[in-house]
Amino acid sequence: MVEGPGCKIKGEKIKGKLNGKIVKSVNGNAVDKEIKPTKGITTSQFHQLIGRRLDEVQTVGKELFMYFGDICLRVHFLMAGSFLVNNKKLDHDHGGTAETASLEIQLSEDKLSFYKSGVNIRSSQVCQERYEKFHDLDICSPVFNQKRAVAMVMEQTDRMVCDVLLDQDILPGVGNIIKNEALFDSGIKPDSKVNELKEEHVLHLVKMTRDFSMIFYKCRSTGTNLRKFMKIYNKGKCTQCDGKVVICRLGEDNDRVTYFCGQCQDNNLKQKQTRTLPTKNSLLGWVQTGKLQQTTQAEEAVDWACSVCTLVNRATTVTCDACLTKRESNQTPGVMKQNSKAASTLSNGTKDNPINLTANSQKRKSSDPVTSSNLKRQKIDKVVKNDEKQDIVVNKIPLCPGHKQKCNLTEVRKKGDNYLRWFFSCSLQRSKQCKFFKWADESFPLCEGHVKPCTIRTVMKQGQNNGRKFFTCSFPKNKQCGYFEWAIGYD
Repeated sequence: MVEGPGCKIKGEKIKGKLNGKIVKSVNGNAVDKEIKPTKGITTSQFHQLIGRRLDEVQTVGKELFMYFGDICLRVHFLMAGSFLVNNKKLDHDHGGTAETASLEIQLSEDKLSFYKSGVNIRSSQVCQERYEKFHDLDICSPVFNQKRAVAMVMEQTDRMVCDVLLDQDILPGVGNIIKNEALFDSGIKPDSKVNELKEEHVLHLVKMTRDFSMIFYKCRSTGTNLRKFMKIYNKGKCTQCDGKVVICRLGEDNDRVTYFCGQCQDNNLKQKQTRTLPTKNSLLGWVQTGKLQQTTQAEEAVDWACSVCTLVNRATTVTCDACLTKRESNQTPGVMKQNSKAASTLSNGTKDNPINLTANSQKRKSSDPVTSSNLKRQKIDKVVKNDEKQDIVVNKIPLCPGHKQKCNLTEVRKKGDNYLRWFFSCSLQRSKQCKFFKWADESFPLCEGHVKPCTIRTVMKQGQNNGRKFFTCSFPKNKQCGYFEWAIGYD
């Protein structure tokens, strides 16, 4: 969904380009749905805009208000909404387009098109009243009232914090990405009740929510990839402790996926008499200076060499990709350590410390010798238990030919002949993608009941299998044949 920062930028762009322009005509899906010639209905609510001048543009949370005298066009960008001016994109958000616009407004000199968005006409007074009521709670507002926001959150005593953060009448503009990242930065488990938190914890949570929202806003404003600032959302491993990330559906809105780390986010608040705040500092050092950092520590760091098997690992990893040895404390990012003595030890061992990789190899067994030629950047992404034995599972997700990076596995959500099919594509941000495409479901197993390619799903229930992917019948639930198989190698 387009979150508050994206909506705010859209409003700024539209206001800067179109304010003061007069509407000449309207069309689009929203207009066509209301026109029914057979019933004598030849106009829509949007025809009221014709001849009116755009006086003002405001945003609050995920809502965009465009004022035309006493009426207002209210726009909600839903999951993947976008806008174009004269068929050109003005922002860096990743919304989609369609063959026909939801609403197209021809102004005196420019054409404004909204795609995949919810639009309707409302009274300007009603929209203005909503703006006045919530604009200081808007998570991206320049007059954000932290004290009021904390008080609003504290009133929701019996609700989960994950639900409170997404409530657009409490913190307008917070979406699922911001929710997950703010809870992680606050060290709070998503299903914690508000009454389990002290005011200082809620204050810290609101601050982290505001901080990440401003990072989100800066990234969308400049076209910087937001993913390098994400620590938990859409991650398989915790970026702080390297532990497994729990992926589940919690709270009132079960359509939203929640990500959290059971180790870094406190899951036992009730039994604690006191709870200290996390040691994480504010995320906004670069935002407060007004200068966006172009690099992160991970980008500046240099690869490091394992002291046991000598494999050169990427700077962001904390364990060796080959033998799973943890990086030594003196091998900080930014130092590449060439350890010839370790290489000798690997081959021959020593009298006092004979070579023994058994402890590290319990998670990884292979008949191949540990050599630089067969370890060089070959990835064995997952090891699973099967009948009390541990087997090597080779990743079945291909590398894109343009960047040699692991591809994304995506489900088609657009209605059509390929609806709900799975495909591989380049995982880089859109402006840098190599356009690689391959149907993934061509190699999926066939379900036994219908002999049709299966679909792939993820275990959302909390437990030892949480986050694992599995194949199941692709038919609707009431027609499924009950086929099940773990999707090994697709993580």
